[in-house]
Amino acid sequence: MEIEPHLLIGYEQVSKPTQISLVSREPLAWRIESVLDVGPSGAYEEDDPRIFVIVASKLVVLSEQDVSVYIRCE
Repeated sequence: MEIEPHLLIGYEQVSKPTQISLVSREPLAWRIESVLDVGPSGAYEEDDPRIFVIVASKLVVLSEQDVSVYIRCE
């Protein structure tokens, strides 16, 4: 998972944030709404909102369908 100022890049997935809201300062957590890149046509579709939480050296991403945990590279 790479988080850039205007892109969220995951495994076989690229999305653009459309709204970011701080949920918590301890632990750091944000609710991010985004649009999903659906292919080379340049089209985007609404993606489910996700919650991003930073805990120690891990990033936990929660959506309505699943939970993903990323460990920061040293």
